[in-house]
Amino acid sequence: NSRAHYFMSLVASNEAQCRICRDIDNVNALLSPCACKGTVGHVHKACLVQWIAYRVQSRRGIEHCELCGSKLQVKWKTRAFYKWEKIHLTQEEKTKLNIFTFSYVVAAMGM
Repeated sequence: NSRAHYFMSLVASNEAQCRICRDIDNVNALLSPCACKGTVGHVHKACLVQWIAYRVQSRRGIEHCELCGSKLQVKWKTRAFYKWEKIHLTQEEKTKLNIFTFSYVVAAMGM
């Protein structure tokens, strides 16, 4: 009985699954965006998008896989300005942005 249980867990661990959410039910929707192989080689598109958003928000690189180091094979699409998400800035960041914008306008006007 324990031998059968071991075999079943071994089979389950070899199935394709998303390395982020570990879901094995929706394997047809898995992507391989980098050079990772085996159990870490596949991700769902939605999971990858969420991971990229997290990396951007935490100011970490998103060009390369954090595990294998290869460049991610993804297509970046730009959104129209009105579809951009609101950026949440601290008061200090807002102040710096305002100072930069004001300085840029003054410099552009030649003052």
